[in-house]
Amino acid sequence: MSNKVPNPQGGKINSLQAAIDRVATGQPAFCLHQAWGIGVIRAYDEAAKRFTVDFPEQNKKAHAMDAAFFLGKIEIINPNGAVASAYADDTKEKIAGMVANDPAGIVKALLDESPAGTSSSYALEANLERVHFASLPAGKDRAAAFKAWWTKARAVLRKDRAVLVPERKGGLYALLVAPQDVGEDLFAQYEGAPNLERKLALLEELADSASAETRSAANEANLA
Repeated sequence: MSNKVPNPQGGKINSLQAAIDRVATGQPAFCLHQAWGIGVIRAYDEAAKRFTVDFPEQNKKAHAMDAAFFLGKIEIINPNGAVASAYADDTKEKIAGMVANDPAGIVKALLDESPAGTSSSYALEANLERVHFASLPAGKDRAAAFKAWWTKARAVLRKDRAVLVPERKGGLYALLVAPQDVGEDLFAQYEGAPNLERKLALLEELADSASAETRSAANEANLA
């Protein structure tokens, strides 16, 4: 697809100093620990060279970590990105509302943070699972709750012409500049459909679409 949205700013900030500067202003910074997940950096002790970090996914609060441990081991992430916003005190309610009522909006926000407006299904689902967890009530089965939510969210995405949904696991999700022509979009999905059942479902959707929405796709190549 040639209409992916470019995003030259990218989605991640890799500067440890940026996190230190942010914390010094009284704002939290955010990181990703390979084992413990999202970390909310609350404070930095310059004399001791030590951070104070909450790890919500592990129910760890005020965990002390030496700054040297961060170098090359823990990634500082964009404090304004969707994942960080899901854990920030002043934005988490807004993100939780989107998780409940606008799953396509969450997906679009995550795709918009990537340089090419694309993400593999594995990377996207990992980030979505973290965003979803931030709004999950205590005691809920994390994996089961996310699986149920994502099943419904994917159904919504398939109807959203601003997001290209891959037909196969591991494929690329893509944010589109504008909703594609319905007919062209359905023909593109048809070509990549993994089985006859999916192809028939797409043909049924095409048949049910208004002719004005699909006329441009009724070309010789597609009809063949």
